[in-house]
Formats: sequence, C-alpha cells, structure tokens
Amino acid sequence: MVYPGRMADTSHELSTSVLRERLEAAFPSLLEELTQLVAIPSVSSDPAHAADVERSAEHLRERFAALGLQAKVLRENAEDGTEGKPALIAHTPHIEGAPTVLLYAHHDVQPVGELHRWSLDPYRAEVRGDRIYGRGSSDDGAGVTVHLGSLSILGKDLPVNVVVFIEGEEEIGSPSFTAFLDAHRDELAADVIVVTDSSNWKPGEPAVTTTLRGNAIVTVDVTVADHAVHSGAFGGPLLDSVAISSMLI
Repeated sequence: MVYPGRMADTSHELSTSVLRERLEAAFPSLLEELTQLVAIPSVSSDPAHAADVERSAEHLRERFAALGLQAKVLRENAEDGTEGKPALIAHTPHIEGAPTVLLYAHHDVQPVGELHRWSLDPYRAEVRGDRIYGRGSSDDGAGVTVHLGSLSILGKDLPVNVVVFIEGEEEIGSPSFTAFLDAHRDELAADVIVVTDSSNWKPGEPAVTTTLRGNAIVTVDVTVADHAVHSGAFGGPLLDSVAISSMLI
C-alpha cells in the first residue's frame, strides 16, 4: 500500500492546508491500516494469543519498513527471567545534526471479555457514522495508525530524525519495559517523546497530556496467626486478614 503523502510534491513549503489535503487523501488508506490492526487479536495477557502478538509485531515491522524506515522486532527478558513480548523499533534515515523525535505506542490489546455483550465481531472493525468500532481500535490501534499516517504524509519533508517504539505488553504492565530501555538506550535516545496512548476531552477536542502517573506492583503478605486455631476452642477474636489488607489500600 502506497500513501498519497509519499508521492506529494515536496518542492514547496509545508502549510496547514497542504497537510490537510494530504491527510484527506491518505485517510482511506489509514482507515484500512487500522482495520488490519483490529483484525489481529494481540491479547498480551492470554498465552493462547502469543502467536497473534508475534504476528502483530511483524505486521507493523512490515508496515513501517514499507515507509522507508529501518524496522526490527526485539524483546528482552523481565527481571524475573520471563521472556518479554515483541516490541518494534524503527528509524527514519539519519539527518546529521537534526533533533530526534521518539514516537511511542503499543500494539497489544485487552481481552474481549464476554462475547455475547458485543454487538459486532470484536476483531472485525466496523465504521458506524464517524466512529470505528473493534477491539483495540482506539487503544492503541489508533495511536499506531497516527504514527504511520504522520510518517507517510510528511514523507521526505521530515526535518527531524524519528525513532518509533511500539511495545507489545503495555496492557499487562510492561514487565520487561525497564530491561528493554536499558538494553536499547542508545537506539531510543531522543530529544522529544510523543505518546499516542491517552485520552481526549471529547470528540473533536484533542488534549495534550504532559505527564502520566505510571504504576507500581507490590506483593503484601498479611499474617494474623502463626498456626491454625479451632473456631470453637480458641479464646478471643481472631483478626481478619482480609479486613486488615483492605485498610492498607
């Protein structure tokens, strides 16, 4: 698939109107890109979909490579030794002396849950009005498609270096994220990072998110007795470990 933006005349200065024209011309192709992403059930939390997560990463490697980027699929082990999910790193041709922009998104999705509660096939994108429905269509297929579209529309007009980082385990807390960043620190070095995995205030009114909280995963053991006791013979109340645990939250 070739985007109209890749064939555009780059002899004139870019303007908002030119970019809008390119976007309108490329939109059908971008919608098809998103439809293809939705069709891949890349559920990172389900071992039964491990092959689909691999397929999703390889699909994106091919798509970014088709835009002229050097793209590869990589993975690193988490701290506990568990093999990480496949992630994509892609680079535009290097421009000496230009700043670098890192584009982030993720290609894994959440499980579909109870199928009978869906009014459509979750892995078959469907456009209704001005919205598209399907698992991962917004989180984060749209984010990935924004990066594909931006690179294709700007094409050779890009005045900066671009590195693309699309991980495959965001929906499970990114267990190998730290190890991945450490291992590929030089490749991912950038002056600016653009994350397309956030929210808008409402349709048609975008929001610029400058910070995110992140998360912390801990294991807490609550012990109320060091041996078993008999409910009919033990004297006095026994503390409830569940109630105590709830007080820690």
